Amino acid sequence: MPPRARAASTAGAARAALPKLQRGSLRVPKRRPAVQSLADRRSPTYEISSAAGQWAPCGVLTSVTTRVTVLRLAGRWVLCLVLLISAQTACHSGPDPTPIGYAGEWIGTTAQGTPVRFIVSGNAVTSISITYNFAPACAGTLSYTSLAAEIHPLDPPGPPPFDQPGFGYSTTDGTQGMLIAGHFSPDRRSASGQFTLVHYGACETVASSWTADRR
Repeated sequence: MPPRARAASTAGAARAALPKLQRGSLRVPKRRPAVQSLADRRSPTYEISSAAGQWAPCGVLTSVTTRVTVLRLAGRWVLCLVLLISAQTACHSGPDPTPIGYAGEWIGTTAQGTPVRFIVSGNAVTSISITYNFAPACAGTLSYTSLAAEIHPLDPPGPPPFDQPGFGYSTTDGTQGMLIAGHFSPDRRSASGQFTLVHYGACETVASSWTADRR
């Protein structure tokens, strides 16, 4: 057989054998990846942050960061997503508004540390209770209910803090008497005042001050 014919025959035989190799006559076993623990290999982490925050109701600025961690567990890559949400509250960034009116319960103490409590309904003090303790023989509680002590500015107004609206209540039987007076702070959250006992039982004439906060 001529040399050129033999070469063509050899090339044809090689081409005929090639499909057999591609169909699996020659196989290379695949290597199974070993199981790695988290400690064996550091897992890459990627972070995706939102381009801008979102305004939620009540003025809450919320930003979201997505953390993507790639773990290789049991020969498989696993994606772990972690959402990191941070919020900045703007609802109470400024001072609280001044309450309207004076209605509510007011609780405090005298200069002797004894309790004071009064109730405001509408624009009037409707009940008041002051405990006093000046001496063993001069101690007790002044308690009055069903009052209508109107809250109003002083006329003429006095120096601060007596330039703010206040109230007063007094009793007397011609021999002994009692006087309670108070005024409110400009923000209507606290009050202060004085009380005086005039020939009141064994107390003779005594006076003290008190402070209270709105509840």
